[in-house]
Parts: sequence; C-alpha cells; structure tokens
Amino acid sequence: MDHRQIGDFLVADKKISLQELERALYIQKRRAQVGTKPLLGTVLLENGWVNLQDLEFELVQQQRDQCAYTEPLEA
Repeated sequence: MDHRQIGDFLVADKKISLQELERALYIQKRRAQVGTKPLLGTVLLENGWVNLQDLEFELVQQQRDQCAYTEPLEA
C-alpha cells in the first residue's frame, strides 16, 4: 500500500501550494545531484514556504496515517 508523502499532507491542508511543492521537489532533486539529498521539509523551511509548527503538525498526521495501515502483530 502506498503511503501519502508529507507534501501531500501539506498541499491537502493548504499549508503550501502545489507549485511550492513542485518547486521544493525540484530543488531537492537538484541538490541531491551535487551532494546530499535534503529532506523535503528542510527545503520547504529554508525557502519560507512552510513554518516549523505547520510542518511538525503534518508530520504527526503522516505518522498517524501510516500507523492506521499497519497490520497488528499476532500474539
């Protein structure tokens, strides 16, 4: 099952625009070509497209969403 990425959460909750997400993904890809690939949240923060509080909130939502799809362990 595919899990939603952090950018999907941020766009869905109107914390960033689709254009900002696309630009951040482009920057992330370009920086990966010349060195270390930064986390998407880092790129968004560095460019002022999202604030830390909104990013942290959406990361928690993403984690909860992923946990909802986790199969329970059998005893």
